[in-house]
Amino acid sequence: MEEPAFWLRQELFLQPRDARNLSVQFENYKKTELAGWFPYLRTIEAYSPESGDLRLSIELNDVEFNVPKSFRFEIPKHYKPAE
Repeated sequence: MEEPAFWLRQELFLQPRDARNLSVQFENYKKTELAGWFPYLRTIEAYSPESGDLRLSIELNDVEFNVPKSFRFEIPKHYKPAE
């Protein structure tokens, strides 16, 4: 069997009672060193009666895996520990 036979092509989430749906499509797979085949193009489509249709395409140019990232994080002084 060829590797593309195992690629995730689409995720579909439905709420028939509320007439809502969400679809996420995965395309443009490329082989990566650490994660195997990875989809560089994701298309998200959603519908709800309240907000109508939405279509969003995200195309990635480069990805990094397991790279440490640092970010500043401070707990405000007025927060108290949970007991």
